[in-house]
Amino acid sequence: MLKVGLLLAVSLAVNGCATGKKCCVATHAPEPPEKLLHFAGTVDGSGRILFTRDTVRYEHKFWTAPWNITLNGVAWSNFDENPAGWTELSSELDLRRAHITERTGRDVIALDPTADGFDLYLSDTPSGADDYTATIAIPWAK
Repeated sequence: MLKVGLLLAVSLAVNGCATGKKCCVATHAPEPPEKLLHFAGTVDGSGRILFTRDTVRYEHKFWTAPWNITLNGVAWSNFDENPAGWTELSSELDLRRAHITERTGRDVIALDPTADGFDLYLSDTPSGADDYTATIAIPWAK
């Protein structure tokens, strides 16, 4: 019986879960159906962040560009460059089906699907700046 259990454990470790779905290596549990992307930043004005498979870029509209921006806890301050790891991560996701699951901030933070991914709109129209957060759920590509 011990040999059968060992054989099963080795087989799962080498071949993945028996379901054929992506697995978390440590637990052999199926990968969650969506990747959560956590956005945080300070906004005083408006603009949008365009997310595509190849790039993430900020398009400024009014007042001040946002600052203290993080994606999954990693700082993103140079809007001329993709956030670290984006190209690798985005290739595994269905960006067009992204949606916001949680948001905080005193004004607008909205997501609009596009043909190539999605746009995240930020707008803080009252005087002064405010902190904004959003959790974006993005399904894994099939």
